[in-house]
Amino acid sequence: MKVHIEDDLYITSDERQFCLSQLRKSMDKEGNEKEYFVHLGFYSSLGGLINDFIKRKIKETPSTTLCELLQEVRNIEAYVKSKVQI
Repeated sequence: MKVHIEDDLYITSDERQFCLSQLRKSMDKEGNEKEYFVHLGFYSSLGGLINDFIKRKIKETPSTTLCELLQEVRNIEAYVKSKVQI
């Protein structure tokens, strides 16, 4: 499984776990672009991965007051909900 979340972040999986993965690009010796994943976290459930993604987004906020932080958390929750609507 390879599901795009945003920018360079993806959900990948194997038979045992879900991974929060970042797509990286580099050049090989011949000058060809090569893509590969760097795994940021491993999770036994999709819910655990989503919770960690939310925590990572919260930690990236530039908030300096509790009110700003609360608004950012609400924005992040709304963003995640918009991504998973069926």
